[in-house]
Amino acid sequence: MNFYSFGTRIDLDETCLDETVGVGEDPIDWNRDGVFDTCVVADINHPAGSPGDGRFDPLLDYDDYSNLYLAVAGRSRYRTCRGRSFR
Repeated sequence: MNFYSFGTRIDLDETCLDETVGVGEDPIDWNRDGVFDTCVVADINHPAGSPGDGRFDPLLDYDDYSNLYLAVAGRSRYRTCRGRSFR
């Protein structure tokens, strides 16, 4: 399943993740120790159960929807998808 963003989420710093905030909604126990800490190091940008890339990077939110280009049937031009409706 893919998830797309409007660019309104908080940025995540893998060197100091606030588990009490998660990604802006509910707490997330990033290091899976059973405690919600305010600053933990965790490699979180990989599928669950797979080894991480070993890098601890800032993960910046991105406005996916404003940057989608969809080919519309019967038209030769691309249109930008803003939110979920065509402009």
